[in-house]
Amino acid sequence: MVLTYHGDNYFKIQSGSFAMLVDPTNQRSFKGANVVLNTLKPSLTDNAKDDNGPVWIENQGEYEASGVEIRGVSLGVGAGPDGKPREKTAYKVALDEITIGTLGYLSRMPSEEAMEILGGVDLLIVPAGGPPAGKAGKHIVGAKEVAAVIKLLSPKMVVVAPLGNPKDLLNELDGGKILPEEKLTLKKKDFEGKEMEIHVLKS
Repeated sequence: MVLTYHGDNYFKIQSGSFAMLVDPTNQRSFKGANVVLNTLKPSLTDNAKDDNGPVWIENQGEYEASGVEIRGVSLGVGAGPDGKPREKTAYKVALDEITIGTLGYLSRMPSEEAMEILGGVDLLIVPAGGPPAGKAGKHIVGAKEVAAVIKLLSPKMVVVAPLGNPKDLLNELDGGKILPEEKLTLKKKDFEGKEMEIHVLKS
């Protein structure tokens, strides 16, 4: 499985001929994709939805696409990057015997039910965290809240989307300085017997 980052909260997860996009920001990237996961509804590419394109997922619920199991869980309604209210959804995906969670544009602490569903992930994709609570225009929670969610879910690996300042989140997690990487190439054995590992990817 290969994980790459393409700006904002846009990640591509690929395994052989299977490709899944998380929050893609343009329809050019749809070519060759099997699944598009949108953590925002309306999505950032809502006008690009195509019945002949990849499987389009933007709601909570249980899905299966190309043999990959996906579970969407509601995070409620909050401001999107443009400040407008949007429904927010987190996802849990089982691929290559690796369980992946993605929190998207998290703007409040997940409910107890959401945390139960997201529990047990091997790899968790999180935002770095926004301005301190109470600041105008905030569409993601602060680094302290993101760190609290990570500690509760206890993934073996964390991938940080630079929505906010990754340094603030690393300080909360006592992660020190981490150099951005081009991509992550992962197998199930990479998670065996590991404590939490933190990664930041280049766009």
